[in-house]
Amino acid sequence: MSGIPGQPSKTLRPPYRVVIVDDHPLVLWGLTSLLQKAGNFEICAHAENPEQAMALIGKFQPDISILDLSLKGKIAIDLIKDLRHMFPTLKILVLSVYLEPSMVKQAIQVGASGYFSKEDPTDLILEALAHLCHGIPYLSPAIAKRIGKIEPSGNERLGIEKLSAREFQIFKAIGEGVSLKEIAHEAGLSPKTVETYCQKIKNKFHLRDGRELSRFATLWYWKSQGSGIS
Repeated sequence: MSGIPGQPSKTLRPPYRVVIVDDHPLVLWGLTSLLQKAGNFEICAHAENPEQAMALIGKFQPDISILDLSLKGKIAIDLIKDLRHMFPTLKILVLSVYLEPSMVKQAIQVGASGYFSKEDPTDLILEALAHLCHGIPYLSPAIAKRIGKIEPSGNERLGIEKLSAREFQIFKAIGEGVSLKEIAHEAGLSPKTVETYCQKIKNKFHLRDGRELSRFATLWYWKSQGSGIS
């Protein structure tokens, strides 16, 4: 089961070109073997550090990069940001042991297309890649469970249209990670007025508190980046 609503077609356009960025030999071997057996992917290169990743992705211009978030003991957030800037069409699937919601959110915000936990079954990587190949963001089941993903039922799942223009502006900004103080400043509103709008949004989506609003807005924003919603 995907961490984002909506299942893509299982048909892929072979071959998708892939560069794997990971400094663990067993992980490299396992991913390479899995993708080769799938038959839809061409492994262009393996990289073990950010410098190699930038050089090899620049050389081979792959469709996808599977990227370990921890390289040589350092978090590769800056690498994701640089790759997104240099190669805007590249699909980046983060592969990580880190399940903290703040880490997932940060990786997605700087440019990751999906986030896969090393706690999830390896064969689900093919499902993740199928989503990315069809332009759909992906959160693996372990990640979706950890961040407490909210899926309102019925029309509420796609009920963004129930928001007023100002409510949508604030909702979208929350999803982008903007603080309420910054939202108030940019919109020319008082913080209290922004809080009032947030309460109206929570009431419309039956969200209990600001934390649920933040998760819901963030997840909607992630999905919107792949579905063309603006």
